[in-house]
Formats: sequence, C-alpha cells, structure tokens
Amino acid sequence: MSSSDRGKALIKSYLDAVGSLAVDDIAPLFHVDGRLDIPYAPDGIPRTIEGQVAIDDFYQALPQMATPLNFSDYRIWALEEDGEYVAEYRSDSSFKATGAAYRNNYVARVTVRDDKIVRFAEYFDPIPLVEALGGTVTPAPMAAGPVADAGPSDRGAIEDVLNKYAIAYDENDMTTMADCFTQDAVMSLRVQDGDLVGPFEGRDAIVKLMRDALASQTDQRRHIVTNAVIRSADAAAVSVESYLTLISVDGAKLTVLSTARYEDRLVHDGGAWRFSKRHVQLDLPY
Repeated sequence: MSSSDRGKALIKSYLDAVGSLAVDDIAPLFHVDGRLDIPYAPDGIPRTIEGQVAIDDFYQALPQMATPLNFSDYRIWALEEDGEYVAEYRSDSSFKATGAAYRNNYVARVTVRDDKIVRFAEYFDPIPLVEALGGTVTPAPMAAGPVADAGPSDRGAIEDVLNKYAIAYDENDMTTMADCFTQDAVMSLRVQDGDLVGPFEGRDAIVKLMRDALASQTDQRRHIVTNAVIRSADAAAVSVESYLTLISVDGAKLTVLSTARYEDRLVHDGGAWRFSKRHVQLDLPY
C-alpha cells in the first residue's frame, strides 16, 4: 500500500472511530504531540486540543454528551504535498441532554506523518451544533431600504455580491469585479497568524491585485462561498462573515488549495450593495 493510501486509510479509521464513539481507538491514531483543531467550535468547546493525552480526555467525555455521530459519505483526497489530505463527511446524531437531532457537513484538513495524525483541523457550520445543545442563534436585523436588481430580499442581494465576486474572479471578469466594490473600498489578506497583506486601498488597487493574481495562474480556480452569516446591520451597512473553499482545476486534476473566512462590510451605494471593506483570513498558504 502506498503512503498516500495508508494516509487515507488512517483518516478513515479516525472517522470510523469517532463516528461510532469507539473512543479508546481514537487517540492512538494521533502522534504523541498531535493536535486537534476545531476553529469554529462554539463557546464551551475547546478550539485547540494538543497532545495525545488531551485528545483522549476530550473524546472520552463525548459518549456522555451525544449518541454516535454516524459519520458517512466520506470523500478523502491526497494533496500534492506529501502527507497532506482533505476530507469531507457528514454526521447524523443527537445530544442526550436536549434530545435534539444534530446533523452537519464537515471539511477537514489533515496532516499525516509516520502513519500517525499530526494535525486534524475540522471545519463545520456551528449553528446546528449550538441549536442541538439547546442554544439559540438570532439573526441580525436586515438593513432597510430599496435594493436595485437584488432579488426578493436584502439577504439575497448581499449573498449575490459574495457570489458575484467569486464568479467574476474565476471567469476573469474585471468589470463585474470592480462593480462589487465601492470607489474607496479597502481589502486585506492574512495567512493564519502571519503578517497582514495590504491594505489595498481603492477600487482600482483591488482590481489590479486581482488582475495580477490571475496573470500568475496557469490553472482554473473555483471560489466556493458558503455559510454566510450577517453579524450586524443598520440602515446603510452590514457586516458579513462567510467561508471560502478554494479549488484548483488543472487538466484532469482537482485540488483543494485552502479554506478561508471572509470578513466583509457592505454598504448601500448607488442603489446596490457593494463591499466597502473585505478581509480574507486564510487557514493555510497555497
């Protein structure tokens, strides 16, 4: 069996063990200094668990909280970099304290070395988890006022801007790209906890950044935007967070390059919603 296939089998063993709550089988799959990251875990659940012993303690408590997670529909890809993988899967469970059903979809980035998991980073929509635990999520009030060519609601119009930006980049449509931003918009980027890239100030500077990035590519990119949540709103502006899954298509090969969180502020400008500020927080370099 190749090292790539062994890595995929290791990840499947982990998902099988967690999904069936075979908790004694989970920690041994990790390196002694392994790390479990759950960046979007709600308050009360640790977002980083380091070391085989701490990972074992975390999972030993899970059967008291939940029924088996019943992970299914596994899809596991080996990336170009040796020992790096991406997995997708879904759960179907319930929480004992509330009796509420819990179903979710997941994406994980996994690092494997010497047939052990060094890092398992799991990403999911936290809202179903909060609700299954008995919490509530109250949407922010929508901004008031007319929206030109926006569809049935402000939320739809705002999500249109998120998606329009993604498609404009992927299709090298700089006219549409420019229309997504106000004249004085600001954009910045950061990879993990590295240095801030930017800010790029003004619509023209942002479009130049995108045009230069496209010129350096030889592949086809697909920006998949999901999990948009409006964090705050007033009559003229909204703050929105969403997730990005960045995919590269090169010939017959498809690769997940990175995931990210968009942190946006949109304003009502000239009869339409446009970005006045956009920050891209990348989970991994690519």
